[in-house]
Amino acid sequence: MRALLSLMLVVMGAMLLAPLTLLTSAVFADTDGTVVVVPIRGEITTGTTQHVARAHGIAEARDAALFVVTLDTPGGLVSATQDIVALMLNSTVPTAAYVGDAGASAFSAGTFILLSAQTAAVHPNAAIGAAQPRTLGGDTAPDPKAVAAMESLIRSIAQETERDPQTAALFVSDNLTYTGAEALEAGMIDLTPRSLDELLEARGLGGASVTVVEKNTLEHILALISLPVVASLLLTIGTLGIIFSVRSGEFEYVLFFIPILFLGLWSMGSLELSTLGFILFLAGVLLMTIEILSPGFGIFGAVGSLLLIASFFFISNEPFFTLDMQGLAVFTSLGMLLAVLILFFWISHNAVVALAQKPTTGVESLPGKTGRALTEITPEGGAVMVDSYRWNAISEDAITQGTEIEVVEKKGTTLSVRAVTK
Repeated sequence: MRALLSLMLVVMGAMLLAPLTLLTSAVFADTDGTVVVVPIRGEITTGTTQHVARAHGIAEARDAALFVVTLDTPGGLVSATQDIVALMLNSTVPTAAYVGDAGASAFSAGTFILLSAQTAAVHPNAAIGAAQPRTLGGDTAPDPKAVAAMESLIRSIAQETERDPQTAALFVSDNLTYTGAEALEAGMIDLTPRSLDELLEARGLGGASVTVVEKNTLEHILALISLPVVASLLLTIGTLGIIFSVRSGEFEYVLFFIPILFLGLWSMGSLELSTLGFILFLAGVLLMTIEILSPGFGIFGAVGSLLLIASFFFISNEPFFTLDMQGLAVFTSLGMLLAVLILFFWISHNAVVALAQKPTTGVESLPGKTGRALTEITPEGGAVMVDSYRWNAISEDAITQGTEIEVVEKKGTTLSVRAVTK
């Protein structure tokens, strides 16, 4: 169990140190650019939502002329898609979505995001559609209720952005697909530019400064964690870890697996990021409390400190959590971690010193002590008195009765002694 916990500590430490290295670039982003672009590549996960939300926040802070989401995705999680769609529909900054480059695609969830933009643009030879919901395994027939729900959602999106809701519904019900040219002819998109520059020209923003907001390290980690296969693994490890901890009677280890379980739930879109942050914070405090009440190996305090730092990164997504507060929280948590590590090193140092000291009690303390020969001591044997106890003894050189002796070593129940020379 301790080996597993040590491995968890190393992994969590690596996950936390990575985003700290790019914290400055994430907080103090440059303020140039009237167009803010955020690329979505690959599967749309819960981590994608954090990336898009941060980029949109930058666009709003700058009062950008246009917020552009570029798409090349096979689809993704419904919960993450709904969050991004809501952000696009309620944006105070003009929005555009662009499926760029020949051969690119915005299937499934990507189509929902494309239609939620005020300006929907697709390269003539790119593809969109095939938005029927599937299970994670993808092998079973779609749930009719899920299909109906997604049809209703995509119709509402099309109505909001003044596109044909009936045609939009076919993307879900019939897995309708279009190339960019076909989508324009059907009236489902507004433009078929062959490049982002061409899109900006069409919007009257030719020559405008452009800022592309790529994922920072933390968002890369969140994107990895929120992949369906990783989410399933986290749920499995968290659940089995809790069960084994309870079955083995080591209830304190449940606290290590609860954050993993809830991290898996967040990955599947079942928890808000701020809720996960609160859970990590609570688990960190509990682990620190265990360490204080029953100090020992030190891993509870170390992991608790790491969980406290992680919680501040997650809670920082709260709407009233300003950048100044984020900086204060990070430095406060780092200070707490440093204090805990200093305490652990101090305890470890004292333990090493104590182990290195010569024993003063018990049989381990006998070597070096003096006593008196009760009988003659020879290599064959004899008897001595040490600390008011009688011991069998041997000596390489014969020692006469009554001579003061010194214990050289203990061999089983017999002491090896020598005469004390004055």
